[in-house]
Amino acid sequence: MREIQISRRLKAVAALVSPGLVLADVGCDHGYIPIYLIQKGQIPRAIAMDINQGPLLRAREHIREWGLDDYIETRLSDGVEALNPGEAQCLVIAGMGGPLMEKILTQGKHVVENMKELILQPQSEIGHFRRFLAENGYTVIKEDIVEEDGKYYPMMKAVQGQMKYTKKAEFLYGKGLLEARHPVLKEFLEKEDRETKELLEKLSRVDTPSARKRSKELLTEIKDREEALKTERRPLPTMKCKEIIKKIEEKYPVSFAEDWDNPGLLVGDPEKEVRNIFLALDVTDESLMEAVKTGADMIITHHPLIFSGIKKVTTDNFIGRRIIGLIENRISYYAMHTNFDVLGMADLSADYLELVKREILEVTYDREGQREGLGRVGNLAKPQTLEAFGRFVKEKFSLPFVKIYGDPEKIVRKAAVCTGSGKSLMSAVLQAGADVYVTADMDYHSSIDAVAQGVCVIDAGHYGTEYIFMDYMEKELREMLPELEIEKMKVQHPCKAI
Repeated sequence: MREIQISRRLKAVAALVSPGLVLADVGCDHGYIPIYLIQKGQIPRAIAMDINQGPLLRAREHIREWGLDDYIETRLSDGVEALNPGEAQCLVIAGMGGPLMEKILTQGKHVVENMKELILQPQSEIGHFRRFLAENGYTVIKEDIVEEDGKYYPMMKAVQGQMKYTKKAEFLYGKGLLEARHPVLKEFLEKEDRETKELLEKLSRVDTPSARKRSKELLTEIKDREEALKTERRPLPTMKCKEIIKKIEEKYPVSFAEDWDNPGLLVGDPEKEVRNIFLALDVTDESLMEAVKTGADMIITHHPLIFSGIKKVTTDNFIGRRIIGLIENRISYYAMHTNFDVLGMADLSADYLELVKREILEVTYDREGQREGLGRVGNLAKPQTLEAFGRFVKEKFSLPFVKIYGDPEKIVRKAAVCTGSGKSLMSAVLQAGADVYVTADMDYHSSIDAVAQGVCVIDAGHYGTEYIFMDYMEKELREMLPELEIEKMKVQHPCKAI
């Protein structure tokens, strides 16, 4: 199939667009970006808009030429005036001056705030434009810069969030570009520095108020660029992905995982240099977006995104979409599941419940004198009613609600706990003589059958019992890898009681 050929600048802008989103292109530049992305299968459809009839007519001609009338709609629009909230998830504005882009985003705020991402390529006042984004609740999560025909074009992907820029040089030249040691940015800075110093040398021969004023401005520019180049040269602490994994697996070896499980490095390059690690319970669309926002180089979760064989990796299904998102954002992805359940989560959950005289609920590893396993069973700090213990569980795990099965007035003394889906350990719970079992994913029949056999059940939810992984591993990694930045997903209980 014949494909449209577009400039290096427009290709770089298009590369920032996340797959699967409906695109709105403001100032559509003959419709080139939507046509290119539709042909690549990156977006399902697009709305191309321009304030002038001429460019819009040419866009329609190109769209018709490439047979994409069913996929790309054109609209005459001043900014996003002709766009309704929610019609598109990705907004592209490329090739306009920074002040004009600020005006478009401000006047169309009711539409723009519904976008998942903004792809922006301002032509002027770029430092001021980055500050505008920060002041209006946006953060830049990805940046690029290209050179074409002797001109340099910085561009960025922005989403709602708090901008983490603190230095003037970061606003002027882009924190992501500086930290990435982007070679084109370095080339741009050095070229600008040479030209500025040449102009300053010429002005030194002219003694007029305007020349002195301009010389002062140029000296400030030189100082700003020197700060940027210094940042660009400053080494930042990193570790190879495989070195991080080695440290983690010294404490949580994958040999302790269940046979059916799939822990380990699931996506990415073991040789990748990592500076930022993001923790989450799962790789979801939301956690992946948050990781990208924080500039994560690596995501570590409890639950593996990939459990079984995959025949296709496409944006047509949620797993494929997330894998592609990880690869596109150059994020390595590691999961530590039942190996952590055995070596971390079991005692961690027993600590939350303040169990004493605890024992392993179900032994899964017994070699060379070392016995480990899933869950724990032990005595409560004091006997109490099932209802009181249910409230205790709810409070300790900071949960919106728990479900209890059994007589609320029954006195319970001995408790078993297995976070996540614990129905399969019910025989071990019965054998241990527990009065109550704290777990998750208990279905109706399994729960009433447990009560019939003398064991009350507190279902605290799969997420509710396991999100504690994030806080625990944040502390672990800060001690284990003090030179790296560790961030985590905010707590978002997926289930609501109404």
